[in-house]
Amino acid sequence: MPPMSGSVLVEDVRVSTEHWLGGERVASTDAFEDVSPIDERVIAHVASGGRQEVDLAVRAAREAFAERGRTEPKQRSQVLHAIADGIEARVPELAAVETRDNGSLLRSMRNSVMPRVARNFRFFAD
Repeated sequence: MPPMSGSVLVEDVRVSTEHWLGGERVASTDAFEDVSPIDERVIAHVASGGRQEVDLAVRAAREAFAERGRTEPKQRSQVLHAIADGIEARVPELAAVETRDNGSLLRSMRNSVMPRVARNFRFFAD
């Protein structure tokens, strides 16, 4: 398997291939091939979590849990609404990447799935 780079272009969208742990991108000691079911081409070599990454993720989650537990509900709601806003702003890009990754219909991703993701964040925000 070729060495993993930090990101790759998927449908003209720059996508990170690294973990997101503790608020930052983290390279992995190992990677797996992400193969598109559309044409069976390798999309990217994506970070595969090993012992180091799991330990880092658990440590980051424990640290974040204490802080998040002290966050007021209004602030939590604002964060979730901001995530939904970001999803809605990038529906075409997210739909294109997810279609390539999982083989779903592009129009379904654009018109149904991605908007639903945003609505789910808004539901839990409220």
